[in-house]
Amino acid sequence: PEHGHGERRNQLVQLMDIYPTVLSAVDRPLPEMPAERPLHGVDLLPVLADAEAPTRDYALMGMFGQSVSITDGTWTLHQSPIADNQPLNWYGYHLARFLRYNLGPYENGHRAVTNSKAWPVSTSLHDKSTDPNELTNIAEDNPDQLATMQNKLRDELIRLQAPPEQLVRLELNGMGK
Repeated sequence: PEHGHGERRNQLVQLMDIYPTVLSAVDRPLPEMPAERPLHGVDLLPVLADAEAPTRDYALMGMFGQSVSITDGTWTLHQSPIADNQPLNWYGYHLARFLRYNLGPYENGHRAVTNSKAWPVSTSLHDKSTDPNELTNIAEDNPDQLATMQNKLRDELIRLQAPPEQLVRLELNGMGK
């Protein structure tokens, strides 16, 4: 594209945005997706032409069996799982072998991870405007902002159709709107 040479953008983006962006760049339509498995990526080409073009309000990130994080660009929440890190399920098989996860029997579309380790890191909240390296956990001093970010994380996981047990594992299942 002929836009954005040597410029930076501040919009939130995620890896899932690459697919729709590449299709748009080569002038190909997005494939038809079933309603139960929608495409969650955003075409980023408009961002190259317009520094104010919207992308998303929040970005999610995480690592299997560990914390899940959400940011709005200013606030970042790293939501840790409950102490025993359960329930933790694997929806597939092949990669689990290489990552050395022990899997239980295949039941209801998934296998329970039987050798998950407890996750000793506490939930943390950071204000990127004053702590860009996320060195100071301010969750305890900001309970309202913590609740806001936890509620948004829960809402986003539901919107993205994350497995319901993920809300239990992250202690987000009993939270109100």
